[in-house]
Amino acid sequence: MPLYPTHIVKNYFLEKLLDTRLHFTRGKSQITNFVKGIRSVKKVLIILPRDRAEEVHARKYLTALIQVFDKVQVSTLDIFSLRRIDVNWLGVPNDSYLNRIRSEKFDMTIDLNSHHDVLCTYLTGLIEAPVRLHLVEGRFDKIYNLHIRSKFEAPIDKRYQNLVNYLAHLRH
Repeated sequence: MPLYPTHIVKNYFLEKLLDTRLHFTRGKSQITNFVKGIRSVKKVLIILPRDRAEEVHARKYLTALIQVFDKVQVSTLDIFSLRRIDVNWLGVPNDSYLNRIRSEKFDMTIDLNSHHDVLCTYLTGLIEAPVRLHLVEGRFDKIYNLHIRSKFEAPIDKRYQNLVNYLAHLRH
C-alpha cells in the first residue's frame, strides 16, 4: 500500500529504502519462552493497519485486546497520525521520533496488518521489543518472532478474534 498515492517517485524510493534496511536488519530472537514473555509484559504497542478498511475491523477488537492485557500499559500507533516533525521527506519516522518510541521500552509489539506492511515492519524492527507479533508470515519474518496463524482465506474479523483468543489463553 503506497504511503503517498499521488507520489510515484516518492513511493518508489520509500519502498527501496525500507526494503534495503529491513533486508540488512538482523532479527533479534532473545526470547524463546513466549508464554512467559507474554505473561510478563508491562508495555504493549499495538500497530494499527495502514489500510483504512482493515483498520475499521481492527478497532472493533481493540477493546478486547486491551482487556487481555489487563493492568498492562497498552499504546496504539496509527501511522497516519505521525506529525510532519516526526518524519523525514519520505514519510519515514526520523531519528528523534524513533529514539522517543524506543525509550518507551515496549515489551511487545502487535502488528495488526494482514500483510507485511513495509513501514509498520520497519517500525517494529526498530522498536526492539522482545516479543514482536504479526498475524501472518511473510517476507520479513525475521523481524517478527511470533505469528498467529489463521487460514489466509479467513475473514479479517475471524483472524482478529483468533488473535484475541490466543493471547487471552496465553495470558491466563
